[in-house]
Amino acid sequence: MGQFQEKWGQALVSRKLGFSSSLETSACPHSSWVDRHQVGLLALLLLLSLVPRLYHLNGPFLDHWWGRDLLDHAVARHYAERGINLLWPEADFTPDQPNYVGIELPAIQALTALGWRAFGMQAWVPRAIAIVFSLVSIVALFLLLRHFLSAEGAFVATAFFALSPLNAFISRKFMNDPLTLCFSLLFMLLFVKWVNEGRGAYLVGAAVAGALAGLTKPPMIHVALPLAWYLWQRKGAAGLRDVRPYLCAAAVLVPTVFWMKHLATIRAQYFGVATHLESGMWGSWALISSPSIWALFIDRFTKEILTPVGIAGTLVGLGLVRRGRREWFLVVWLLAVVIYFFVLLGGNARQTYYQVWFLPPCAGLLGFAWEQLRQHLPGARRLAPALGVAFLVWAGWGLQSMFEIQGAVLRAAKALDQVDPARSWVIVYPAAYDCMVYLNRQGWCGQDVKYPHPWEAPGNPQYIVDRVRRGARFCVIFTENARAAPRDRVVEDWLARETPRVYHDLEFDIYRLSLGRSAEQPALERPVRRLKQ
Repeated sequence: MGQFQEKWGQALVSRKLGFSSSLETSACPHSSWVDRHQVGLLALLLLLSLVPRLYHLNGPFLDHWWGRDLLDHAVARHYAERGINLLWPEADFTPDQPNYVGIELPAIQALTALGWRAFGMQAWVPRAIAIVFSLVSIVALFLLLRHFLSAEGAFVATAFFALSPLNAFISRKFMNDPLTLCFSLLFMLLFVKWVNEGRGAYLVGAAVAGALAGLTKPPMIHVALPLAWYLWQRKGAAGLRDVRPYLCAAAVLVPTVFWMKHLATIRAQYFGVATHLESGMWGSWALISSPSIWALFIDRFTKEILTPVGIAGTLVGLGLVRRGRREWFLVVWLLAVVIYFFVLLGGNARQTYYQVWFLPPCAGLLGFAWEQLRQHLPGARRLAPALGVAFLVWAGWGLQSMFEIQGAVLRAAKALDQVDPARSWVIVYPAAYDCMVYLNRQGWCGQDVKYPHPWEAPGNPQYIVDRVRRGARFCVIFTENARAAPRDRVVEDWLARETPRVYHDLEFDIYRLSLGRSAEQPALERPVRRLKQ
């Protein structure tokens, strides 16, 4: 075992694949330079990673996490039609009031608006933009890991990162996350290069990339922990006394803080989307102590995020890292992600894509584990085809459910057109089912009020009564069969009693609303508070 630990840094790698034949043990042992053979292999990996990303490229935005897709679709459509104003994005929450919504910097929405002006409103445009950024993130991770791993280890880690189910799917989504991941990895890469080489251009580039990452997703600030650790490891106390890293940190944080302050202004007058303290995003002891939450995370990490291959590789890598060695950067990085995970445990429980931050450090640890296995287990290389096939099969299984289309929305759109060719305004349940773009009409989806009182909530019939007076003529309720939230029985019972059902499907019902009996005040009668104009 002592000999194993002493020789951990001398991996045997193949010259035939174009990988370096030695692992230097200097403070910055691995150059980010790559030769033409490695460029060729990386190009092949990028082509392979396009296979899941290009699937159903022009299909409807109704697959996994489609609610956020359609919110960003609404913002981009308003930009394309009315002009791009990054400070005031608009959603489709209500047809008769301002729709300004507080979200992260609408970067992919603005880029999509420009693309739609050039190519028409095609679904492939935002997906292509996300894919381009995802390919850049793959290259950035490889170059970053070359500072800590051999070329072979970095390539194995990057291949896992590129083809993991969660990353392969999120890289084609109409969301800011592919952009944020790309900017974050570029930020880390350029900062590490500045620490090693001292060129000011690298630090300026790191500041720009970090600022863009923070504006598109503020939780990316967790990457500051591994970067601070690396600066201390390479420069010691002198590095921590250097003012330049603090200027870089200020350049990253100041725009993010100002944007969050601007979001608070929008939320105070209009709408916000899960970005404030009361939104259930934060961790709590109730969540930490909930067995069902951890059962959910085990299922996600096994099926969609790391897969058993990634989990095993991460654990082996953690077990082989020795104190003081350069691979501790990956451990500190993973620790930062774990801290982020618990701070935003509510958001992580709500959405799987919040766990995408686990992929880069876990991929790095897997690549390090492969280095050690290749060096000290002569037969390890024979395991590579079997492990690769097992990983790809498991990843395909994890991706399958993500690509399932919410067909009930498309059928409801056809049914509404049959019963109401005039395309009157509509109310959609459950709350947050923001699918107006596919229903091809305006209306409400429960996101249009700030309801601290029970009579203002969409779950109270008063919500429907108020919107009937404002012009709503139909109500669509999606059921559990359509993978919707549990039915609101109070609303359904009231609709069945007060309004006629004009269309029934196993996954949704359509009710006709009128100013007759439905205009009577239901229980919990209170005046509905209006939003500020």
